[in-house]
Amino acid sequence: MDKKYNDAYKFLEKHKLGILSTTSEQNMPAGAAVYFIVDDALNFYFLTHTTSQKYKNSYKNQKAALTVVDDYAQATVQTSGTITEVGAGDEHDEVYRKLAAIHPPGRFAWITPVSKIHEGETRLLKLTPQFLRFSNFSPEKSGSPLIERII
Repeated sequence: MDKKYNDAYKFLEKHKLGILSTTSEQNMPAGAAVYFIVDDALNFYFLTHTTSQKYKNSYKNQKAALTVVDDYAQATVQTSGTITEVGAGDEHDEVYRKLAAIHPPGRFAWITPVSKIHEGETRLLKLTPQFLRFSNFSPEKSGSPLIERII
């Protein structure tokens, strides 16, 4: 993996919560917190219900943005791209298993918010980036590029 991909990937492996931004048919922006996993190509995967605003918005307009932030380290990943639904198969099964394993540190009995919603069907969505920027202003990064366009 290319070093600039590697730094962003390591950051994303440690941070599993981001803000997904979508747009309604009426061009109204909407933000939603989503738990996600990322693959080696920096594709983002998350679960949602068919009754959620983010699902309805992404169904009508597949363009979306996702922001992941670590305020302590002063680092962010900002990405935008296209959302697609992942159907049944190996990719779906592997990603679903990884998403089910996400939990806050030390809270092993924790249940993801999407598991607590009973209306609608659960869907696995994938955000394929067309743009991704990693900004890292932490003291350890002085002298390195602070903002790098990865994709």
